[in-house]
Amino acid sequence: MYKAYKIDIDGQYLGVNQDIIENIKLKNMPKQSIKNFFNVDGSLDGNNIISEWFPQEKFDIFLSHSHADEQIAYMLANFLEENFGLRCFVDSSVWGYADKILKEVDEEFCKKEDNKGIVTYSYEKRNITTSHIHNMLSVSITSMMNQCECLFFLNTKNSLIKKDNIKNLMEGETYSPWLYYELSMCLFLEKIVPKRFIEKNMSIESMAMDEARTDSVRPVARYFIQTEYMTTLDDQALNNWAGSYGSGSIIKGINCLDWIYKYYPMSFPVRKIL
Repeated sequence: MYKAYKIDIDGQYLGVNQDIIENIKLKNMPKQSIKNFFNVDGSLDGNNIISEWFPQEKFDIFLSHSHADEQIAYMLANFLEENFGLRCFVDSSVWGYADKILKEVDEEFCKKEDNKGIVTYSYEKRNITTSHIHNMLSVSITSMMNQCECLFFLNTKNSLIKKDNIKNLMEGETYSPWLYYELSMCLFLEKIVPKRFIEKNMSIESMAMDEARTDSVRPVARYFIQTEYMTTLDDQALNNWAGSYGSGSIIKGINCLDWIYKYYPMSFPVRKIL
């Protein structure tokens, strides 16, 4: 990862084309059932499940967003691909849903039925199955973030809690454990300077100077997530970016991000070494 930006846009700016959204959803074909991933000892093959449900592909931008903003995320991904040829990772358009596979695993390992036919689930076993699936997802997210050059955080009322809604609320809190995870990892991951800059003999020092699954209905916890270091890209910024290339531009792909880096610079906070 090299840079991170906060996207503060009106969803209407991108337009809402339901056909595009449906086509994106179709790309996420149903994944194989866990019944295909059992080892001879009755355990599940975790590595093969990860490969099937959370495959690693090459993307340019990791889009961190609330599940409630899924449609805006799809439209933003489409905008970036159509205007710049940038591949934007939106988890639900590439990966299987973790909750779906978790349900399958729970049905297999945690479900029990008494002599009256009443079905319940073992609390203790569910803790174990949830740990396995969420760890698979966490490692996959980290790997995907690490290989993407840039992170875009979709900053909306669904991702961060409005300060006037709750007393004693810190600026930048969220109910989403996944947004908390992604934006925390954004700070911890190694910052890698793209080869195209090094090849231009730009020093790392000079460039450094230039420089959030389904939300709970009832929140379980709040988390503070640090986003103030991110430069904000609003509707006008995206419009300027698209206009700088024009429809006939031959520049497409990862190099289009250079314009953002130049005109909307950002830098990560320096981590203190204890």
